[in-house]
Amino acid sequence: MMNRLELPSKGERRLDMDKWLEANDKLESSFDHVDFQTEYIKDLLKLSDYPDFNVDQVAVMFKEWLRDKDENILTYRDKTFQSVVTGTKAETHHTEWMDELDDSKERYLYENESEEVVEETLEKESIL
Repeated sequence: MMNRLELPSKGERRLDMDKWLEANDKLESSFDHVDFQTEYIKDLLKLSDYPDFNVDQVAVMFKEWLRDKDENILTYRDKTFQSVVTGTKAETHHTEWMDELDDSKERYLYENESEEVVEETLEKESIL
């Protein structure tokens, strides 16, 4: 990468690709796919100077997300997670996903305004 790493030979690259393709063919569950992706990302990170982050914790959260989705397809999007990079916990959205019909940035970011004020503001902006 960027003249810092020597590109492996074509044969070495083929062996590496075949190793990953063979492992991919053996995956059976969603969790297996998450584990596979985790190992693949770790393998790529070894070759880069990408800032370190807890890839294993990302896998834990992704599996939790998959469980939440299986548990209730209508509410899994309402869950929040903590960033493995900054440690910041995401804020809970002001409206449940199933009830939120406005996907504008203004609506997503609104905090203390009443529903009526937001609707009036959006109506005015759409007229302009």
